[in-house]
Amino acid sequence: MKEAKEDIKAAKASLGRSEKSCSSGCAMLYNGQLKFPMATEQMIQWHLIEGLYLGIQQKKKDLYRTTDRNKQRRKIRRRIVEEKLSDAICQYNSLATSSTKALNSADELLAAERPIWPWECVDDASLGLKKTIFDKLMQLERLEEEEAILEEMKRHWSHICRTIKNVNDQTDVLSDGLATK
Repeated sequence: MKEAKEDIKAAKASLGRSEKSCSSGCAMLYNGQLKFPMATEQMIQWHLIEGLYLGIQQKKKDLYRTTDRNKQRRKIRRRIVEEKLSDAICQYNSLATSSTKALNSADELLAAERPIWPWECVDDASLGLKKTIFDKLMQLERLEEEEAILEEMKRHWSHICRTIKNVNDQTDVLSDGLATK
């Protein structure tokens, strides 16, 4: 537990954040309450882009599960969806202001294993470092929960030991009573 706390302190120090800001940021991330400073049209665009991207990725995975006899029709559908994604990216990039980052092309997004969307990065710290801190905080939380469970088990064990002793005492009294009869 001490090691986990020291790791968290070291990670926070490397990020240059206070205890309170990291804890509140992780709590917001844990509860899904991050707020993004964007206009509503940009939010609509990035929801559309994420949806199209995930749809294409899902279709790639489902490609071999479903058998579509008409390969040409499948190619046309895929091309239409990829063109919609390209158009949505172009429209998002045209709406992008100086405070928001522009997206890469659709081909680069589809080639990436898991793209990091610009609207997911709300400040200058790297996403990997934030994930590390979040994982360590969750590990510490699990350790604290396990510690509480161990305390409860210890109390239960001592109760069982006392109960066994009482049962043994009563058994001895009963056996002595039966032996005298």
